Amino acid sequence: MFDLGEGFPVAGADVPALIERLGDRIVLLHLKDGEIRQDFEGQTILGQGNMPLPASVESARFLEYGVIELDSFSGEVFAEVEGSFEYFTQLGLTR
Repeated sequence: MFDLGEGFPVAGADVPALIERLGDRIVLLHLKDGEIRQDFEGQTILGQGNMPLPASVESARFLEYGVIELDSFSGEVFAEVEGSFEYFTQLGLTR
């Protein structure tokens, strides 16, 4: 069982390919967006950054849970969560 973070592109990982390889052993995916950089500064509402979210989500249709992850965010946190939830909904991740 794996808990995978969407921030792995920072380390050079191809997250959609990694999800495909690990398959349904991943039960939880931490989703974050923003600039792809080492310190995770500059995070944004999901769908507004540079992370490969649509491809990652498409690769992980078997997921049990997706989590909005905020390591660093300079805006209003509840607005970020609301905007990210709307993006989750657009991707078909809400039940």
